[in-house]
Amino acid sequence: MIAALLTGDRPVQAGLARELRLAGARISGPLILALAVVDRVASFEQCLFDAGVDMSEATMRSVRFRGCILPHLEARRITLHGELAVEGCQLDWLSLYAAHVTEVEVSGQRYTTRAAPRSTATCSRSRPRCTATTCT
Repeated sequence: MIAALLTGDRPVQAGLARELRLAGARISGPLILALAVVDRVASFEQCLFDAGVDMSEATMRSVRFRGCILPHLEARRITLHGELAVEGCQLDWLSLYAAHVTEVEVSGQRYTTRAAPRSTATCSRSRPRCTATTCT
């Protein structure tokens, strides 16, 4: 349902919201936006994702996850014409391999897996400084 709202084939009409905001929602099943073209901003605050989020190779505007719990966030080769914010989330792993993002904010994550997190973030041209396990 969320993917359908974001990728709907109806163009956004003038004067209507160009953003999907969810707060405190529980999202059942995976949110799959892989290869999608999304013309809306997506904001998730304090949401619980039962399964991961896959935005691989998607073309999107800004996407924000704040205070969310999610098993993983897969965003390899994503093209974002705006901000990617992942702030204060609890997740097992995050992948930003070969991502093209205008602005990145990755901070305050808590990785829940006991093994080293599968963070493959590459932030050389962004504000955060990243290593294999953390972004600061």
